[in-house]
Amino acid sequence: MIWGSYDTEFLLPNLELLRLPASLSRGFVNPEELAIGTFRMASGSENVPFIALVALGLTRFAEGDYTAALSLYDAALPLLGDATNTPNAQVACFYKALALYANEEDWTSVEANLKKAVAIKPNWADAHYLLALAYLSACKPDGSNALDLALSESITTTQQRADANSYWLRGTVQTQLRRWADAADSFAQSLKYKDDP
Repeated sequence: MIWGSYDTEFLLPNLELLRLPASLSRGFVNPEELAIGTFRMASGSENVPFIALVALGLTRFAEGDYTAALSLYDAALPLLGDATNTPNAQVACFYKALALYANEEDWTSVEANLKKAVAIKPNWADAHYLLALAYLSACKPDGSNALDLALSESITTTQQRADANSYWLRGTVQTQLRRWADAADSFAQSLKYKDDP
């Protein structure tokens, strides 16, 4: 859903993703966590093309047309140049990462876009959560380096958003690292949050 206001100086759309495509419920993301999000993009007229392309990309993403969404995000992001301070530029990077995942692209691209999203908005727990999952999912059998990165992102997630899913992810990473006592504590926290109303 797209709604908002504008005048001669600013475009203030609210972009609400009311549902995620069904294909994203296969474990990488929890649709209940991301199904509703409001993204306010306040910008001068120079960023109207960026905002329009991101809005169209979110529409195609919600419809499950990931190839079209990727094309729109790819067209939007270069319009920013190095101006990563554009309000909600992280939205394009974040949903590009989700579209790459849904389109079964390589993990390197998913990770790169999530890293951009957290660089732009460091306190965005959802992006840290997905980045931890991406690192965890991309681990080689020996766990080389990616597990430490996954643990770091999962810790950041629990610091920014303490909930059952964040602690479950942290416990899962700690299990992979064979940190059994820490994992047990994280899973206990997850259950505590899951039981709370």
